Amino acid sequence: MVAISFGIVDEYVSLSQGDYRTIPCYFALFALGELFEIAIALDALRLRNIIQLIGVCFFHAGMIVFSALQVHQTRTALVKMPDADCAIYYANCSGPGSLFNRVEPFLIVSPALLALSLLVLVWFTWQLYHEFGYVAEFLNSDMTSLDGVRSLIYAVGLSSTSSGLIHE
Repeated sequence: MVAISFGIVDEYVSLSQGDYRTIPCYFALFALGELFEIAIALDALRLRNIIQLIGVCFFHAGMIVFSALQVHQTRTALVKMPDADCAIYYANCSGPGSLFNRVEPFLIVSPALLALSLLVLVWFTWQLYHEFGYVAEFLNSDMTSLDGVRSLIYAVGLSSTSSGLIHE
């Protein structure tokens, strides 16, 4: 959706002009953020790291906020003359038939799809949490005793050396 929005804006506006330079910045940051999220999520799945997957859920929630703010930022960058005639000032007006009205549905769909995918991501993370278990639950250790804490530290040390986190 963001790429479609960028393509439409790029078709009608010279993005090298002063106020329009922010538009590619917003869209590029959003795209790079999503690629980063995919890479981190795949790494977390490979290492079976539930805590990292929970962090990915929080990052995804931040991307929802960023995509929701992107609607306002794009409006601020595009609409310079809100009351102008859109037949003459297509890129700078805000009425029906303007460039912003053409791009706005694509910008609104992004946070909605991200919110839906966050629900799916949280559900899968919850399921993987139960599948992989947590180290303390796996050991059945009593965290109130000193032996339980020692066995947890030992298990975490073993899991980090076997997963390649600690290289000797």
